[in-house]
Amino acid sequence: MESWSSWNVSGVQSYIDSMVASANILIGVNILLMVLIIISNGMFLITLIRKASLHTVSNILLGALSLSDLLIGTILEPFGIFQLVKLSQLQYNAQLLAIKVLLSHSLIGLSFVYVTLITCDRYLAICHPFKYLRYATNKLALTAPGFAFLLISMASITLHFISNAKVVKSLYIIDTIAFVIGLLLIVTCNCRIFTVIMKQKSQVTAMANLASTGNENLINREREKRRTNVVVVLLVVFLICYLPPTIVFHFLMRTYPWKLDSRLVTVIMWMDFLLCLNSLANPLLYCFRLQSIRRAMIETFSHMKRPFLGHGS
Repeated sequence: MESWSSWNVSGVQSYIDSMVASANILIGVNILLMVLIIISNGMFLITLIRKASLHTVSNILLGALSLSDLLIGTILEPFGIFQLVKLSQLQYNAQLLAIKVLLSHSLIGLSFVYVTLITCDRYLAICHPFKYLRYATNKLALTAPGFAFLLISMASITLHFISNAKVVKSLYIIDTIAFVIGLLLIVTCNCRIFTVIMKQKSQVTAMANLASTGNENLINREREKRRTNVVVVLLVVFLICYLPPTIVFHFLMRTYPWKLDSRLVTVIMWMDFLLCLNSLANPLLYCFRLQSIRRAMIETFSHMKRPFLGHGS
């Protein structure tokens, strides 16, 4: 543990006071955020486990994303809150900070992988529906996120014990390339999805005029379209929460390498909050915008409440 005065701080006392004030505000805000992340993602995961009707490929992938968000709330947020407490006391722990940065990079990277898998799921469902019905299975939906989790966990553990700067830089370059490839894949899939949906729009309208309202094919198409719209919104929110902090952080690190002043620390604290905010936005988006999930959650927790109410009476 070292005092703040031993760090390379540039700036007048007013900037340090501003940093401490921001830290104190963020302590309370992050505690509230942590509780909401745990409750919202926990509710969705409990519902997904208990409701067999929700055991579809799309929902399992959403469950994987929700689990990564839950890990952010239960692991990353406590580290961040403890770090903010130390900063408010003008102290810091370099080892704790390194662990927190590694956890943040790993868990948010895992969320990005899951968002990419969800986008690919929507691409196959909309653009190749027959192949999707044939090859998209619940087993595959469980295996792919599990493999991604093991791969990122092993990479993070390896990175934690590596002190060679060249190796770390090489891993960073590989990680950046993987992110760019994932982003290009997401953009390409969504462009293709948009093209197919626009092409099918006139066909769906014609079917609606000719077929009865109970046409199963028409209902399925509309259902897949609504789910795809939710995934697009989820992706946009993820990029809004992820890209600005990433760009700002790398710009600051390149501009002020190893020279963390009070203003820089304040910016990084608020950028970290924006990153974690996405873990609360995700369950709110797909739980409350998808009617089937919303109804299942209400039904699940209504049944869970009855034994407690009966016991209390």
